[in-house]
This record gives sequence, C-alpha cells and structure tokens, in this order.
Amino acid sequence: MGVVETLETPAVLLDRAQLERNLAAMQELADAQGMDLRPHAKTHKSVEIGRRQIALGASGLTVATVGEARAFFQAGIDSITISRPLVSGMERLAPMAQGVELRIVVDSPRGVEVAAASGLALRVFIKVDVGLHRCGVDPQGGEALELARQVVAAPNLAFRGILSHAGQVYAVEERQAAVEIAEAERTTMMEVRDELFTAGIEVAEVSVGATPTVLAAASFEGITEIRPGNYAFLDLLPIKVGVVAHEDVALSVLATVISKNDEFFI
Repeated sequence: MGVVETLETPAVLLDRAQLERNLAAMQELADAQGMDLRPHAKTHKSVEIGRRQIALGASGLTVATVGEARAFFQAGIDSITISRPLVSGMERLAPMAQGVELRIVVDSPRGVEVAAASGLALRVFIKVDVGLHRCGVDPQGGEALELARQVVAAPNLAFRGILSHAGQVYAVEERQAAVEIAEAERTTMMEVRDELFTAGIEVAEVSVGATPTVLAAASFEGITEIRPGNYAFLDLLPIKVGVVAHEDVALSVLATVISKNDEFFI
C-alpha cells in the first residue's frame, strides 16, 4: 500500500514536480515575450510558492486584499499589486509603504481621492473594463483619461499605467473563444493607452491577467505585464477552455467513495 492509500480523506494532493513545471513554463513565456510576470497569489496563498515565483524571475506578486499584501510583505516580497480597486482602508497600507513598492488600482475619482489623501507614496494603475463588466472604467467613455490626470496631479501618487482582467473567459468552452477574448482585451488596452499617450500622459505599463487568456493569446504586442494566477496549479476550467491538458494539473483532491447508486458516487 502506498502513502496515498493511507491518507485520511478528503486530502489535498500537490504534485510538486508538475507545480515546478507550470511555474517555469509561465516564466519562460513571459521572458520570451519580453513581459514582466507578476503572478496573482490568490490561487496559492503560499509564501513558499510566492518566493519560488520570484526566484524564477517574477517581478513581484499580485494579491486581492490588503491582508494578503501584508502577509507577503512580511515574508520579504517587496513589490506587490493589490488588484482590486481601493476606496478605503488606506491607513492599513501605511505600515507596508516604507521601503517597498506598493501598487494599487483605482477605477473611480473616489479611489484617487482616498489614495492622494493618504499621503503614502503609491504607484497607481487604472483598471479598464475589457468585457467582464465587474470593475473598471468604460474604455470608450474618456474616464481613464480623467482619472489619469487626477492621479498625475497628486504629488504622492505615481501613475504607472492601465490594468485589466478578462474574467469573462472563464465562461467559454473552446480555445478559439479564448483567443478572441485575449485579442479583444489587448486591442482595447492599446486604444486606452494610445488615448492617454495622445493627451501627453506616459503609460509605462499595460498589465493583463487571467490564465486562460494568457495561454490562448495570439499576440502580446504592447503588453508589458501578465498576471495569471491559476497557472500554478491549473484545474478543469483551463482544460475546458482547451489551453492545457489533464496531465498539466498539479493540484487535486483525494476522496473516498462512501456510497454509490445507479446515478452517483457519494
């Protein structure tokens, strides 16, 4: 009897060798395209894996919450993007803002006002809605330009660029749809970037995210950073989309069948 057969279930199983292959493959993709890789750590929430991503060449990490940012800063990761728009709680960032690169995201005047009032030295990205319709400014509405001007006018804020998340890709079930979503995201971001350039505002970074779109993308022209998270472990979703195979998955759950009938295993 092997070790797996002796485990109490349910149990999470991690294939360390496959995890390492997944981490290396995404870093190689970023390097080959001349982009920064800033993985979203909400997938693993692991200091050890975050450190491994940095060691392979990641420029920093992406997180979803201030609490996640604090945990990784305390572990020595010194460049972090909080990718959800912040409109409050800036005082919680103060203990982290010394000697590290703290990057935040805004999609409203209120977000910029709160960041400016904090007095903290923050690098700011404007989130652009590229089709998910959850967060982000309308790419056609001129909001990005107005927010960029607001950020530039704040002495403690450094405008870095624009950021997007094409989360609508999670609903598709074939690769070509993911290819089209990835290209639509890229071209939308280029249009917003060019609008800001035309107005005399430097856009140093154009950051996109989501594992399926990164793996399906036909072109990264104009993109400076990718922020996939799921790629570390992978699961049935990117398999359904057609961008990876079952053998690429590094994380699984071991379970015991306790009952069965004509329709189900329980």
